[in-house]
Amino acid sequence: MGSEPRTEREAVAQIAAEQEDIVQQHMKNVLDISRRRMHLRNFSRGLVDLYSNALDKLVK
Repeated sequence: MGSEPRTEREAVAQIAAEQEDIVQQHMKNVLDISRRRMHLRNFSRGLVDLYSNALDKLVK
């Protein structure tokens, strides 16, 4: 990740920054997964409604 740190303090700061980047990416991934699950759940409900309505019309 760039040039080598010159001091222990710089090394710790660099590691902390890298870990913060990892945490931020993880949180973004969690939000993306939650959003996709919500969309999939809504899509599934829509399909159930569609087929339910179609079956109701066939039965009538």
